[in-house]
Amino acid sequence: MNTQPLLADRIESTPVLSGTQWRYAGLIAGGHSRSSIAAKLGVSPETVKSQIAEILHRTGTKTQAAAIFELLRRGELTPEDVERINRPTLALVP
Repeated sequence: MNTQPLLADRIESTPVLSGTQWRYAGLIAGGHSRSSIAAKLGVSPETVKSQIAEILHRTGTKTQAAAIFELLRRGELTPEDVERINRPTLALVP
């Protein structure tokens, strides 16, 4: 009896996004706009646009909402991840 997972199961469990793209997805899921993401991460709006396009491509979706849904469905992004990514950071006061 073959106990090796089916190809479809192995593909489904392979992470779709890089760590950077995962962070962008978390910010999108947290309700941030492209300009807000650019300001928060200190990157250009074109970089954000490019990262979002790659997220859509890698998830096989056409909209940001569909991409987030797909990542949540796969378990690659969780509500806890979204909360952690969007948690305000404390500024260190000297």
